Amino acid sequence: MTSGESFYNGINVNLVNSDSMFEYTIKFIALNGPISFKITSQNRNFISEFVSALLSIFATEEGDKAIIQSFQKNTIAIRHKIEELNDQYKIQLPQFNAIPSYFRNLKDNESFFFLPNVDLNIMDRMKLYDFLKSEDSGENFDSTHEFSIDIFKEFTERYKINVFGPTRIVIGEPIKENRKCRFCLNDSDDVTFNSKSHAISEALGNKTVILYEECDSCNKKFSKSIEPDIIEYLSLYRTIFDVKGKKGSKVYKGKNFELRKEENLVLKMKKNRESNGNGNQNILLESDKKINTQNIYRCLCKYFISVVYEKYLPYFKDTIGWINGKLEIKELPKVGELISYHGFSQQPKIVTYIRLANDGHIPFAVGEFHFTCKILAFIIPLCAKDELKFLNEDEYSNYWKAFKHYNSSKGWGYNDYS
Repeated sequence: MTSGESFYNGINVNLVNSDSMFEYTIKFIALNGPISFKITSQNRNFISEFVSALLSIFATEEGDKAIIQSFQKNTIAIRHKIEELNDQYKIQLPQFNAIPSYFRNLKDNESFFFLPNVDLNIMDRMKLYDFLKSEDSGENFDSTHEFSIDIFKEFTERYKINVFGPTRIVIGEPIKENRKCRFCLNDSDDVTFNSKSHAISEALGNKTVILYEECDSCNKKFSKSIEPDIIEYLSLYRTIFDVKGKKGSKVYKGKNFELRKEENLVLKMKKNRESNGNGNQNILLESDKKINTQNIYRCLCKYFISVVYEKYLPYFKDTIGWINGKLEIKELPKVGELISYHGFSQQPKIVTYIRLANDGHIPFAVGEFHFTCKILAFIIPLCAKDELKFLNEDEYSNYWKAFKHYNSSKGWGYNDYS
């Protein structure tokens, strides 16, 4: 790989050139999460022109130089310029439309970081988030960051962390003829890969994480077998927060109610409830659909298998068999569940943790699924690298203690999906 160079009024614009394609990545980090945008083109002039126009939004003139500070404030002027840039390039770069939407959801004068073509490791990102936290709360940055380091530094030496969901990514082999399905292990000689497979269910609002290595047969099977259970389980959140799936907003119809999101949230009951005496009503919302909780766990693991790096897949042969219904598990590790508005996002995401340390007392693989305000933390069962099943209290407690950042949040519940 070589880099080409362009300039915006004295600012060096480094363009990565790979196989005659120029690319440039922009990342924004605010307290409610990051967003990134990658532009790729064979036309060097086009990409340089766009990048220069974007950089100009965040630049200040000092003599004959333009200076860009990474630390910025979300002002009306910045939002207006981003909208104008989007209008100018919306035909050539329709994916850029997510950026104006991101800024519309930030508060006026909210702090954020602008990171053009900057790669950050997890500790760098943590430092930026801690700075934003201290700016927002008025707390001392050093104290905030010290607390984070205490929680994460040792942990990042034990686990490799990857996050999928906030930014657009396509996983797997791009050439159809060379693909092999991660779930049935069949290749293109035996199965087809014509459907667009979402690594996380599209009904839950996933528009960004696509998996090439899921065949049409498995895609269709999972959409009827295990995905309906997790979709039903999260339907209340989906409607309350107006998460748009394949067909847009979703009305949630239950046995005794109908819930829809219009300008406000509208709840229509099929029969009245009696007042409790102080003017309030206690309302029980009854679903008319049954849920198989083990299917929810299967689907969470299916999301994990969809995004995990290919080199780890052999360790999950039995897990994949269980996801497919070919193996039975009578008892599963508990699932940690939390309601938290820190990092709230309508775009679902999954965090994968892969153990680096040679320590059999902690799981090899853990997944963490985020959907609106709900977080589910789960161990990947039947992993060939695990010595324990993490079913009894001591084994599970050792695992939970190792994930110190979980312990820093109050309100976790531990549920049995067996």
